[in-house]
Amino acid sequence: MNKGVHDIISLRRNRDQRTRIFARILCFLFIQLSSFLVVCAQDVEQVINAKKIGVSGSISANNVNYSAIGVKRNRDAHTFYAAGNLNLSLFEQWSIPLNFTYSNQDVELSHGVSFNQIGISPTYKWVKLHAGYSAMSFSPYSLSGHSFLGVGLELTPPIKLSASLMFGRLRKAEEPVGTEKETLFSYKRMGYGLKLNYKDKGDDLSVIAFGAKDDENSVKLIPDNTEITPMENLVLGVNVRKNLFSKIFVGVEYTNSMLTQDKRLENRGEKNTGVFVLTNGIMNANSSSSVYTAIKTDVSYQSQDFSVSMLYERVDPEYQTLGAYYFTNDMENISVTTAKQFLKGHLNISANAGLQRNDLKNEKKSRMNNVVGAVNVGIQTGAKTNLNLSYSNYSSFTNIRSDFEDINEVNQQQVYDTLDFTQVSQNMSLTLSQVLGDVKNADARQNLNVNLNVQMASEKQEGQDKKPGNKFYSTGITHSISWKNSGVSLSSSINGNYNDMESGDALTLGPTLSLSKRFKKNLRSSVSGSWNRSYQNGDFANRIYVIRCNNSYAVKKHSFTLSMNYMNRHEEKKYAEFTLSMGYNYSF
Repeated sequence: MNKGVHDIISLRRNRDQRTRIFARILCFLFIQLSSFLVVCAQDVEQVINAKKIGVSGSISANNVNYSAIGVKRNRDAHTFYAAGNLNLSLFEQWSIPLNFTYSNQDVELSHGVSFNQIGISPTYKWVKLHAGYSAMSFSPYSLSGHSFLGVGLELTPPIKLSASLMFGRLRKAEEPVGTEKETLFSYKRMGYGLKLNYKDKGDDLSVIAFGAKDDENSVKLIPDNTEITPMENLVLGVNVRKNLFSKIFVGVEYTNSMLTQDKRLENRGEKNTGVFVLTNGIMNANSSSSVYTAIKTDVSYQSQDFSVSMLYERVDPEYQTLGAYYFTNDMENISVTTAKQFLKGHLNISANAGLQRNDLKNEKKSRMNNVVGAVNVGIQTGAKTNLNLSYSNYSSFTNIRSDFEDINEVNQQQVYDTLDFTQVSQNMSLTLSQVLGDVKNADARQNLNVNLNVQMASEKQEGQDKKPGNKFYSTGITHSISWKNSGVSLSSSINGNYNDMESGDALTLGPTLSLSKRFKKNLRSSVSGSWNRSYQNGDFANRIYVIRCNNSYAVKKHSFTLSMNYMNRHEEKKYAEFTLSMGYNYSF
């Protein structure tokens, strides 16, 4: 076979291969589109038969009156506040929620932000729109709960693909008040982002892009020598989760963040590196630009009575995203968690251990290593007894480098001022719950609960004896009995706390008694009284009496509440506080 014939055969094979690939792609898209159209056809029929307009929600109002005797009031004597939520639905497809709260001290609207920040998030089938002030999250390393003024969109169609995107103002411009170096101000910051997700059974793939940039012209008067500069940020990330053999899950999240500290600086030959070569024209590097990496991997195995997981996370020093308010960087975390059931679920044991460290580049004056370990044991003996035991240990090792460690690298003198500091915190707890009497036939049901908690902290500096630190003990015993037919419940308890410190000790103990009664299913009343005494270093410190009364009445969609709290405190100066609250709620 000559060379020309061989080339013709190769071309035909390549063409046939490309044709098969193209046909498979068309087939996949056709299947996805067909399923989507079937769902849409079903939705049209549902819309025709659906309720045209629906309104639901609730409105509540509360009035609180406060007075004090023998001491200055620590809050307003009269407080009134109202809250409500309204949800409008159109053809059972559109959903428009709105929440508000009003108080004679402050006004808030929609998710607790101030009144001049209003946002709505209407929903139509698989489309959710964010308009006005809102917040979205793509991942912990990119856009993570940062509020913005603009538009967001979440698309979750009944297929394997979904998408989220946003565009808006992350921060408004604020002019400096003065001209001093320390004067605070902010540039206008705009942000944009896109997240694409593909899910297929136990597999998950997400691709994330988020960017933010400051407008250097949004502030007119900039103080001299200020450290606040206009920044620019571009974050690219991918998150992959794979299900293997139905019980093994593997996840990898890899994110790169390109951050420019001062976008006003000119480019002096700097070029985008790594994956950011693909973003030339969107964001270009200058002399203040750096690229940082965050990676998180986990492997887990899950069966009916056993599970184990391993996690590794590493975030570069100085890693930052302008899509989050707070971010922890310069850290490495390794942890293992396991859980096992025994005796058909009557015995459950779980444990976890981990190692955390910072100063990954060995550049800081202080370096910290943390060791964390915890064990939890749960025992259930039949339907009456439950016992839970837990222990945790947190050890922190800090190495503080002296300045002489750097200075003496030149003169080769001995490093003599390095500090090794160790802190150990331990926590142990025991909880016992016991049902008393005949559970099935008795009208009265009794429960006994016992809890004990011990916390110990110690510290040690190299070259010195270990300090005992603090010890805290807390215990409580509670007995409760309820009569089903009469609707009466009675509870009694005694609690005690003891704190052993280097400066001394403190002890607080006392009983509590409570009684509640239900009247005709609509009215419930309860009253409780508490008494406790406190001692410091064996001497009397104070004595406190607390009385609480609560009443609630419900009829159809209306509910009313009335409560009273009285507290009398005896110490060097005696005083009392009284609070009366009235509330109303209407649901529709």
